[in-house]
Amino acid sequence: MDGFGNKIPPLKEHVVIYFIQKGLRERDALDFFKYYSNRDWTGKRNKPVLNWKRVAWNWIMSFL
Repeated sequence: MDGFGNKIPPLKEHVVIYFIQKGLRERDALDFFKYYSNRDWTGKRNKPVLNWKRVAWNWIMSFL
């Protein structure tokens, strides 16, 4: 379903909205989106990202 964490790749607009809701800037969302887009939405050990919101939350927490 669109907008939920299980649609890979997510829409860029959904990522921006998610980051803004968490109190971050659009630039942070775009950095996250670009990073994972360049990795073809794979995470550690080249495993596919299954839930982008979970990965985004970890990304956000690394900045706090």
